[in-house]
Amino acid sequence: MTYHSHKLDSTHSHIIGRTDPITGDTIKEEDKVTFCLTCHSCFLEESWNYMNNRHCEQNETLKFIPFPPPQLIAKKKEQKLIAELKESTINPFPSIIAFVLFVCIFSVSGVSPIISFLLSLFFSVVVGVIFR
Repeated sequence: MTYHSHKLDSTHSHIIGRTDPITGDTIKEEDKVTFCLTCHSCFLEESWNYMNNRHCEQNETLKFIPFPPPQLIAKKKEQKLIAELKESTINPFPSIIAFVLFVCIFSVSGVSPIISFLLSLFFSVVVGVIFR
């Protein structure tokens, strides 16, 4: 049975540079190669003949040069800065003082503890924004 031999050119860069598994020679442009039909291994034509035109317990070869499998390339998205916190941006001292002060005021005025806490929290945030 005849086999299919392929002469490599510059469009076969995914094959050029491989090593022939029989001779250990580097496969170059202009070399004639065959591909085992079963496992798609690439052999120099001389190696295929040396193996009596057989590999994987059969003697058929590919009629074409296989394309490389497509590769998925993951790229990291460009990261954008949403907010930057600096020491000058955050000063918790005015908010803490305001929170304690408002808790005292609302507690003395007879407002329920939960409402007192929530109002104090709200006003302390407002004070923190004002004195930023």
